[in-house]
Amino acid sequence: MQKWTMADIKAANKAAGKFFFERDTMRFFKSRACRAVYQGPGGVFFVTSEQGPTADDKRRYTVRQFNPDTGEVDTAGEFQAFAAEHAARAEARRLANPAAFIPDTEPDGDEPLETAEEASISAMSAEGMAPTYSRIILGAAAAYQRMAEVECGRDLTDDERMAERRAENTIRRVIKEMQLGVDPGFGVVFCGDPRGACVKIKVPSGRTDDWGQTGICVPTR
Repeated sequence: MQKWTMADIKAANKAAGKFFFERDTMRFFKSRACRAVYQGPGGVFFVTSEQGPTADDKRRYTVRQFNPDTGEVDTAGEFQAFAAEHAARAEARRLANPAAFIPDTEPDGDEPLETAEEASISAMSAEGMAPTYSRIILGAAAAYQRMAEVECGRDLTDDERMAERRAENTIRRVIKEMQLGVDPGFGVVFCGDPRGACVKIKVPSGRTDDWGQTGICVPTR
């Protein structure tokens, strides 16, 4: 059985002539696809998040089902059914393999057991990057992403453009220090499309988790 990744799903959807991941479609719903894919006897599932048009206009989460035979993506359950990402991921796991599902034992609340930032620090540590460097990159990437989101709606002011450049320069400085002091295999790729990760880190192992297979996405939420 093929082990589906998010990159595989996006490629299969596009090859089948579908438009679920098209830029205009994702932008209209302010949609983001979470990277984790859950599959088992029940099928292949993943989670997206969308902002609006709920009354509070907060980002909410939707479980999606991918059909490997047709390349189609359907909504599993209700659109924007979950206020917390960890709850949506738990439902995706349950649907993929109901017999093996064990409910989370964490306390009630909106925080996942491991945040995206913590997972990123762990992944970078496995590549040899010190947590201090990872935290600096996380903060700068969040600032860079905010400016990219603003720029989608209007031109940046001079101050905003300067903030964007400061964030970019900070990340480049950290990577340069990594190149000199730790491992020459690190690099950085910047992307202006805020629907995905605007900052991706190239790592010594060559591992990637983005659609274009250019690097490891730096989370900003």
